[in-house]
Amino acid sequence: MAGSSDLDENLADKDFVWKTYQNGFKVQGTKIIADGSPQGKTAYFSQPYLTPVPDCKKDCRGLPSISQDALNEMFAKAYKHDNQLFIHNNGDGATDMIIKAHEYAVKKTGQAADKDRRTVPIHAQFARPDQLEAFKNIRCYRHFLPIMPIFGVMCMCKI
Repeated sequence: MAGSSDLDENLADKDFVWKTYQNGFKVQGTKIIADGSPQGKTAYFSQPYLTPVPDCKKDCRGLPSISQDALNEMFAKAYKHDNQLFIHNNGDGATDMIIKAHEYAVKKTGQAADKDRRTVPIHAQFARPDQLEAFKNIRCYRHFLPIMPIFGVMCMCKI
């Protein structure tokens, strides 16, 4: 997968081939990092963490790794070029950002909201039921990481 900072350059490169195997290698799409990890208290949530966050005194909800405006534009550009997106996200705040970016891109490109783009939110460990329903309606293919809640249960049970 091409990195998000490489999207413009890769889309403009006429020699760059997407979604086709060449010598056993295929570049399927673009990966975007929307937030961090719950264990590191950098996953972006809609509500503050319940346990202390180092170097944070108030409204400690983690941090998005990209602004909403930048994410919106990346989605619009990827949708316009039929480029599949893989978005690393953990917290429900980052999941909200993904849904908003999808809505923005659909409006900007004039494409159907439920077009089969195979957009993949990766991890989505703390997606809320309303977000799971939204993913279903917009045909996002969630990739959950089920071992992380078990492995990091001591950290996550109090988040």
